[in-house]
Amino acid sequence: MDVTETTLEGTIQPDGSLILDGPTGLPAGRVQVVVRPAADSPKPSGESVLDTLRAIWADQDARGHVPRTVEEIDAGLKALDEDMDRELEETAQLQKECRRRRNEAEGNASG
Repeated sequence: MDVTETTLEGTIQPDGSLILDGPTGLPAGRVQVVVRPAADSPKPSGESVLDTLRAIWADQDARGHVPRTVEEIDAGLKALDEDMDRELEETAQLQKECRRRRNEAEGNASG
C-alpha cells in the first residue's frame, strides 16, 4: 500500500477551524493532520491589551509623534460636518432637479 503525503500551509481561524491555502491533491478519504506554527508565524506575546497599547505609545514617543490637540480634532470634525452638510444640500438639489425634469417629461408626453 503506497502512502501519499503532502505538506500544505493554512490558517487557523479564531474559532479553531483550519483553512488550507489550497487543495491537498490527495484522494478523498480520511487523513491524519499534524499542525505546527509556520516558521514566520508571530509568537504569542502573552501581553495584555494595555501592555500592547503602552508599547505602541512608547514607540510613537520614540519616533517623535505628537498627537493632535483637542482643538485640532474639533476643527477636523467641524470641517467634516460642513462637508457632509454641503454634500447633503447638493444631493437634495439634485433630487429636486431630477423631479422637476421628470415632471416636465411626463407633462410633455401626455400633452
